Amino acid sequence: MKKLIVLISITFFSTSQFCEAQWLLRLPELSKENRVAQTIGITEIEILYQAPVARGRKIMGKLVPYDKVWRSGAFESTLISFEHEVSIEGQHLPAGTYSFHTIPSENEWTVIFSTNTEQWGSFSYSESEDALRVKVRPQNVATYRNVMQFGFENFADYSTNIYLHWADTKVSFNVKVDHLKTSLAYIKDQMRTLPGYQWLGTMEAAKYLATYNYELDYALQLIDRSIRQEERFENLITKYEILRKLGKIEEAQKFLEKAKEKGDFRKFSRHAQGAFRYHANPEDAFHMFDLIMKIYPVTWRSYANYGDAFAFMEDKEKCQEWYQKAWRAAKNENDKERILSNAELYQITIKQ
Repeated sequence: MKKLIVLISITFFSTSQFCEAQWLLRLPELSKENRVAQTIGITEIEILYQAPVARGRKIMGKLVPYDKVWRSGAFESTLISFEHEVSIEGQHLPAGTYSFHTIPSENEWTVIFSTNTEQWGSFSYSESEDALRVKVRPQNVATYRNVMQFGFENFADYSTNIYLHWADTKVSFNVKVDHLKTSLAYIKDQMRTLPGYQWLGTMEAAKYLATYNYELDYALQLIDRSIRQEERFENLITKYEILRKLGKIEEAQKFLEKAKEKGDFRKFSRHAQGAFRYHANPEDAFHMFDLIMKIYPVTWRSYANYGDAFAFMEDKEKCQEWYQKAWRAAKNENDKERILSNAELYQITIKQ
């Protein structure tokens, strides 16, 4: 009998809870939940926030008081995550997720990254839980934003600015990633998985490090591993480059000779153009173009290689100079048509 009473009580309680849940309404929130994300290098940055609406009210110094900690959003704390360690305005911040707060004032804001990610707003904020504080200057902007917004702007290869814009006030801070350090850690992890067991993965990792002249001894280990897996033009020429950068010129020359046996003009050109892949090292490309001029008979394509490189570097004058040489070296109308087509693409003029 007692068991029956307990069972009935549990059933009644569960049914009551279920019925109560059924009566709860899902209504639209005035402050919208938002997510913005951006990848810098291989580092993903994500911001989760609820955006308050101005609705004609005076915001800074009124609705958002000066000189007090503000949640920088609505309802729950704004959260910002960094996949890898970064620098904020030049100061180090470890990888992780942080609640984001600010202390606005008329001429200077304090931007705060807190290790407490469970708090509601900034009501339980404690300075003792700060991971980092930086100072930035706000801007009064002409564009009025009724709904508060976080976003990314002023992109460079390995940095960006994160901004907060509400009403006529905008504040931003710089985020930079150490792409070589993070990429090296990522490479070492990847070399323990499938890419590390085939020639292309190990070669790509070695070439990336060599492009930046970074950890060349480790790059040499990787390229040796690639060659053992399968000897190819691509890993032989990459080993030549690594050895050359390590100052081992005689040994490097041996691998250049091996690469010549497996390569041709097209393969050398494609490899040289790969130096621009990471926007890092045009010197490597020009060194390879110079080698091509010595190894193979000079054709219009030899000159066009240089023209393509300068086009990539947005140097139209040099691009035009080398494509003019390519035009003079062209032997038939088909080649000239290709040159003119590229010239049009690069927005340069060829004197015919």
